Amino acid sequence: MQQRERWLAIIAVALIAILGVQWVLPRFFNPLRERRQQLTTLQQQIDERREELAHGRRAERVLKKLAARSLPADQDVARTRYQNWLASLAEEAGFQKLRTEPQKPAEISITMDDRRTKHSVGYRLDFTVAGEASLPELVQFLYGFYSRDLLHQLRKVQITPKERGKRLGVDISVQALALNRTANASRLPQAEADRLALDALQDYRQLIVENNPFGPPNHSPTLQPISEQTVLAAQELSVQLEGSDPDGDQLEYRLVKGPAEAKVDPGSGKLQWKPDQAIDASKISVTVAAIDDGVPQRKAQQTFDIMVKPPAESPVASFDAAKQTFITAFTGSSGKPQVWMLEKTSGKSYQLSEGESFQFGDFQATVKRIDKNRSIEIESGDQRLRWPWEKSLSEATVVSPEESPEPAGNAAELQARAG
Repeated sequence: MQQRERWLAIIAVALIAILGVQWVLPRFFNPLRERRQQLTTLQQQIDERREELAHGRRAERVLKKLAARSLPADQDVARTRYQNWLASLAEEAGFQKLRTEPQKPAEISITMDDRRTKHSVGYRLDFTVAGEASLPELVQFLYGFYSRDLLHQLRKVQITPKERGKRLGVDISVQALALNRTANASRLPQAEADRLALDALQDYRQLIVENNPFGPPNHSPTLQPISEQTVLAAQELSVQLEGSDPDGDQLEYRLVKGPAEAKVDPGSGKLQWKPDQAIDASKISVTVAAIDDGVPQRKAQQTFDIMVKPPAESPVASFDAAKQTFITAFTGSSGKPQVWMLEKTSGKSYQLSEGESFQFGDFQATVKRIDKNRSIEIESGDQRLRWPWEKSLSEATVVSPEESPEPAGNAAELQARAG
């Protein structure tokens, strides 16, 4: 074979080999490639199914938590229980002219995978809460609303300021959910929510009320200083508090610190206190306040002392004759009132007008006043006594400086002078 023929044979064999490989390889590798693609597709499907299962488990946990916060599944029970809760919350906050109204429930449904089937999961209930409230009362209502861990939300809060922002017209739209899968059959969930940023109601009042956006700035009232007061034990003390407010707000008077028995009339500002008969002589510090009804509330305080002195004893208490001496009648002569006195043991009597004197035993006194309340005031030395009708002379009581137009004297000196 010549060299040329040999090369032609080699080339022919090579071509046949190449064509054979091209024909054989696809029939071997194509099925393998297809198998690998099928495996990849199957793995993707498995991963998708696993993700769906994981998503379903997460959704189940979320749904379980939501169901625990849901209103009762029964529409009527849910509507009644929730409406009563809203009304109670508003009443406790102090709402006036309160009105709570439910709306028609709306069904909640989800679309299934086939996009044709809808599945009902529960109902949405809408309510309206309307009325009048102060800003602190509105803050208390909102704090109570968000403190309860329920499936509810506020859709709208409309506020209309009134009376320089002291009162607010409130119109609130509320939305709540009742899920079919809830375990709450007949009552609302009682758990507290943890979504509030501040811990206490007072914190929100301090933040919101102190920066009242619904009214002009509120200025503090003034309270007139009070001088030191003096009172005898067992005698009543009366002090009139005098306050004013630059904004014309109404004032409420309060006792901040002082004796437990002391009382202050919130409207008139009259403080009254009657120390106990057995109280020791002492100086008591008292603090009072005048608080306005603005938003936020402002107040003024004053502190003063009350000097309590021992009770004065009647200078006629030791007379035997005084125990038997009584007022027997009140008459009039020439337009002047007269009083009749009688000492029963001796029969000694007097018929006296104002300014005339009398004496029983060693006790001497002058009639200073015959009043319309069926009693007289007498003066012995520098002390004045009140002698009531149907009481013996020994039961006459010392008139306090506040009750007497003239200063009272020393009861001990009169007692000594009386015997």
